[in-house]
Amino acid sequence: PVHEGLVFQEWSCAFTIINNKITVTDADIIVGPIYNTLSHKSEFDISLVKPLNTLDVVFNSNEDKDWGDGTIDNLTTHTYLNYGEYTIKCNLSTITNTLFDNENILTEIRFGENLTYLNEAFLNSKVLKAISFPSSLTIIDNASFKQCYALENIILPPNLTNIGQEAFQNNIKLTNCIFSNSLQTIGNNSFNGCDDLESIILPNSLTLLGVSSFSSTFNLTKVRLSNQLLNIPENCFRACHTLLNIKIPNGVTTIDALNLKNALCSNPGVQRVSDRYGLTNIQEY
Repeated sequence: PVHEGLVFQEWSCAFTIINNKITVTDADIIVGPIYNTLSHKSEFDISLVKPLNTLDVVFNSNEDKDWGDGTIDNLTTHTYLNYGEYTIKCNLSTITNTLFDNENILTEIRFGENLTYLNEAFLNSKVLKAISFPSSLTIIDNASFKQCYALENIILPPNLTNIGQEAFQNNIKLTNCIFSNSLQTIGNNSFNGCDDLESIILPNSLTLLGVSSFSSTFNLTKVRLSNQLLNIPENCFRACHTLLNIKIPNGVTTIDALNLKNALCSNPGVQRVSDRYGLTNIQEY
């Protein structure tokens, strides 16, 4: 670079590239000593602290991992020298906190058969599009895949028994979820705000639905509940404005009225509510 009429001391700055133009921001390049040329212009040398196309990835586990670029270590931070797609391999049986600090890098997950438990593992993985679950997984706990905005389809593993609170909350592009036949509980707000979810078929193994578990699934049109359910709790299907078909099992004895607001009683488009034999209480709203 050349700048007329100024003499600089050594200094540091950083830059970003926007629309192919370099903008100086703070401290990722180092500007060397200034010298004057015969043209009376002050010239200086620039050296990069790190190349432009590097990417730092934080993986919050001290287990040995293969970073996919030839590097194998147990560090939690790795620098990729070139942008691209990499497969990170790590042998984990449980994941109990956010695994990646980077929200916009993880696009696909394929779990190994050792994994049994997840908790807050991939919260805010905003570009995650695909998940392959192992049959060994039994619990997807609180907020494990909350706000994974690009996730569209989920096939839950066959031995899964519990889905925790907010596990898939606000997955706004989720259109399809296939539930396992071993599932017993769905926690509070688990699928709250999954705008594009259209159909819910719950297995007969399910005995407990959490508060607001499917609230605000605005495009939901069909629900089939487990015949083991006794109670449909507060806000479970609240604000499901397009719900047209719901089958309430004979064993259900209590429905909180907030489920029906904007979903059943207040929705003139409802086509079918099954026989309510045994239903003893629809609470006041």
